[in-house]
Amino acid sequence: MKHKSIVVVALLVVLVAVGWTDPRGWMGIYHYELDQAMQTALAIPHGLMVKEVVAGSPAEKAGLQVGDVLVRIDSEDIIGTEDLSGYVGARPGRTVRLEVVRQGKPETLTAELGTRDRQLELGLENLTPLKEVSAELKPAVRNMIDDYLAEMRTLRQEIAALQKDIERLRRDLKKVLEK
Repeated sequence: MKHKSIVVVALLVVLVAVGWTDPRGWMGIYHYELDQAMQTALAIPHGLMVKEVVAGSPAEKAGLQVGDVLVRIDSEDIIGTEDLSGYVGARPGRTVRLEVVRQGKPETLTAELGTRDRQLELGLENLTPLKEVSAELKPAVRNMIDDYLAEMRTLRQEIAALQKDIERLRRDLKKVLEK
């Protein structure tokens, strides 16, 4: 039991060190990824179409509207959900430039990103039941669950990358100790 406690404490130290307990940036939109047909129809090569703007959110204050297509934040192209959540999440409280296409015309807006606490939940091996339940919920709640699932996928990718880095560091340390 003592061994498990040490592992948990070590994991928490790593999580704090890499910022997983820090606040995350938040903009306050729900969106669709543009598929190939939508890209062709709208003559836009990439982006996310805004389907809902949260009342009182940084997105609403910036002037984002339902139907806008977010194509770039600062100088970063927005291709998919991960681009948006990664960029916004890493910049709580910062001011960003949003490039959108509104009714076929490009516009530039400025948003001051909000913050939200990242709630890290460990041990979520199977998220399928949560997704099944979400189908019966109101669209706003369903979208929140979809965003949560996307964030969990991103976290799993980050964990996998950290595991590779840890293994590389172990090999390097072993080489140093052998000398």
